[in-house]
Amino acid sequence: HELRTLNRVALVTNEALDLETIFSRALEAALDALSVDAGAIILVTPDHEEPMIVQQGLSQTEVETLTRQAGAAGVESACAGAVAQAGGRKFACFPVRSKGVLRGILCADDSRIPLAPEKLRLLEALAAQLGGTVERAILHQDLKRSFRDLRESQARIVERERQIAALEALRAATVTLSHHINNAAAGIEGCRSVLA
Repeated sequence: HELRTLNRVALVTNEALDLETIFSRALEAALDALSVDAGAIILVTPDHEEPMIVQQGLSQTEVETLTRQAGAAGVESACAGAVAQAGGRKFACFPVRSKGVLRGILCADDSRIPLAPEKLRLLEALAAQLGGTVERAILHQDLKRSFRDLRESQARIVERERQIAALEALRAATVTLSHHINNAAAGIEGCRSVLA
């Protein structure tokens, strides 16, 4: 059951690169496997000023409380003892790490019937798997950003080359025009001399 759930999440993470899509599908798979109806993934990534929150079955107040706890106490503290409180609920929480850096938490409702050890182990494994997904998504976003920067640099270089070519054409036209004006002026001066 645990392997089937991890495989389901792995398939989700391989078919999408958008973190929000991945996490909403992964949360759905996790809650389904745990047989609970509420949970959340709260993630802090370099590209988001605000924490990214994907939740299911929670009220806005509970989400805000969980996010505030994770922000004020730090995610590590929010996961201390693998249990966090929000409103009348208890949550089993595990840290989501990317390259050893704490990026967020994966929480599942632990209020009605405390989650069995094997379900807690599954939740912990899913949090670890999501950490790898965050790492890949961040790398993908970095690559996209680098590619975009490269294209912008290339566009600036092309534009600069166009400007240089335009200036060169203007210089050539100015030289040609000056040459024609000088020839005409010399002809006029010659005519004046003959007339004089």
